[in-house]
Amino acid sequence: MERGLRVRDEAVTPAMTRQRRAIEATYTDTCSVYGFNKVREDGITKDTKVLRFENIKCALSQKSLKPTAQTGTVNNISYDAKLFTAPEHIITPGCEIRISRLGREYRFKSTGEAFVYETHQEIMLLRDEKA
Repeated sequence: MERGLRVRDEAVTPAMTRQRRAIEATYTDTCSVYGFNKVREDGITKDTKVLRFENIKCALSQKSLKPTAQTGTVNNISYDAKLFTAPEHIITPGCEIRISRLGREYRFKSTGEAFVYETHQEIMLLRDEKA
């Protein structure tokens, strides 16, 4: 697992520390983040899924909910969401994120660069599953 970088420790004020604690008090979900590394085996290069972070406290927010699309025997589930978590975790576009919420697990893909604040970061996610 990778270890995240600290966000400018010298610039953190007591007010930011209080703000961060207040924001993190809303984190009722947990997530695991998987990235992809290129691995060469037997002359073939392939992407291998690697666990980067595990059991990170976070909050999931629904950005938009689209109706499911039924095609034949498959029900497509697709919607946008936003993940809030601590700023020290480096989560890059394309990472797979598994979020545990209220006893259920949801799989998402990080779709853009994280917007990082001193107190938290926001990451746009896409859920695209078949039910």
